[in-house]
Amino acid sequence: MKKFSSAFTMIELVFVIVVLGILAGIAVPRLAATRDDATIAKMRGDLAAIRSGISLRRSENLMRGNPAWPALEDADAALFDNVLQQPIFARNGATGWAVTAADATYTACFMPNRCVTFDYAQTAARAAALGRNIGTFDCNHAEEDCRMLAE
Repeated sequence: MKKFSSAFTMIELVFVIVVLGILAGIAVPRLAATRDDATIAKMRGDLAAIRSGISLRRSENLMRGNPAWPALEDADAALFDNVLQQPIFARNGATGWAVTAADATYTACFMPNRCVTFDYAQTAARAAALGRNIGTFDCNHAEEDCRMLAE
């Protein structure tokens, strides 16, 4: 009577390793794309919240008899803290929001080296300079990345 061993053969182990390698090769790129899609969705949500916050503050100002559009009042790390209940913190990595204090433009980076610049037309003079309506928080829709985030 022959005795059978209960161990795997070398060919079976190599076959399992090859199959796992193929599955990992398919799954890793899909996970990276999913992360990028999630970052873009987060940026779209942030943008919608900022625009809604600006409109809400404007409505509150009008109820108090103040026709001015709200300032965004950015602190060192907290952005949009005057129009959002929970401010967005300035980016410290490759993605996120940042402000340029000199001209009050906001940059949203959703991937490394893929950023969109937003301007806030708070006053009539700024709106005229940007060629937009007063109170808008928007980017240049001629750019593909802007259309992807803002439309």
